[in-house]
Amino acid sequence: MTASLLAWIETRGGNAFLAAYNGACAHNREPATRLCGTTDEARSWLESEAKALGLPITWVEQRSGA
Repeated sequence: MTASLLAWIETRGGNAFLAAYNGACAHNREPATRLCGTTDEARSWLESEAKALGLPITWVEQRSGA
């Protein structure tokens, strides 16, 4: 299995989007997150993080926001 980041974007109401990722094998660990103003900003941050880590992204279904 190739290592990857599991990434998703949650809508937090208004113009707030939570970008989040976790390693595919990081069970029971809190994901890395960043609050963004647009989905484009959220996607860009996630792609930048993946590139910095040298890992591909596996996009998962949007999770419900709190």
